[in-house]
Amino acid sequence: MSKQLQKLIVTLEAESSKLTTQLEKSNKRLSRWENKASKSVDKVKGAFIALASVASVAVFAKLTKDAIQFADNIGKVSDAVGLATDTYQGYVHAASLAGVQQSQLNSNLTAFVKRVGEAREGVGPLISFLRKYDETLLKNIQSSKNQEHAFGLVADAIQNATKATDKAAIANAAFSRAGISMVNMMKNGAAGLREMKKEAYDLGIILDEQTIRKAEEANDKLDIMARVIKTSVIKQLVKLSPQIIKVGNAFADAIPKVTAFFERIFDRTSVAALEADLESLERKALKVSDKLKEAVGGTFVVEDPV
Repeated sequence: MSKQLQKLIVTLEAESSKLTTQLEKSNKRLSRWENKASKSVDKVKGAFIALASVASVAVFAKLTKDAIQFADNIGKVSDAVGLATDTYQGYVHAASLAGVQQSQLNSNLTAFVKRVGEAREGVGPLISFLRKYDETLLKNIQSSKNQEHAFGLVADAIQNATKATDKAAIANAAFSRAGISMVNMMKNGAAGLREMKKEAYDLGIILDEQTIRKAEEANDKLDIMARVIKTSVIKQLVKLSPQIIKVGNAFADAIPKVTAFFERIFDRTSVAALEADLESLERKALKVSDKLKEAVGGTFVVEDPV
């Protein structure tokens, strides 16, 4: 065997050994990257499942709280404006169909109960207007049995008025400056309001008195419980504030490391490094092949060692 060929074989063995070592390193790196990526995906998947479960519970809890709050508001507003709960809900239905927002209705009903009370005492804007406009309506409102009766009297007056300006003036005197919005709701008088209440019952959108009062009680207890818990948590947090500060600082220090970890997993850095290694190995293999061709004149021949 020629010395040149022997030298080439030694070189080839050395290069082959390096190539094998590099391939083993690359395989290990690839395995590590796959394991990390798989674990990260599993963790992210688990986190999303947990998050979805928490979100579902949170949504249900909010729906429950909102439902109780809705019923509680009906009871409290009805009491404040002097109406039965079903009558108030009938007015809400009528107002909605007339384009009056519930918040505006509540405001107008609050103004009305105040003005009716003032009229019974002989003072206020309702007295001033009706003394000039309709003394009989004024006396009927002053002697009305309750707020629903008084409201119906005003509704009939608006229905019977022939001029739009008169309708607006009555509404303004009864409900304040925003009362103009009530004209369309009351255009069919007290009978129209009773019909709206019946329709609301038929549609099943009126909550019964017992349900509303239970919701009020439940909401009040939830409110008290929330305030007690909030106060207790604040007290405990103040006691633990030194430890909380330490944890916060440790978390802040860990953020760069966590960020770097996820960048390695998801930003293709490991993949790029692996590709570079493989390209380097390919170049080395080509060099070995070129040296072999040069030594044997383009053909590799193994001689008998005799």
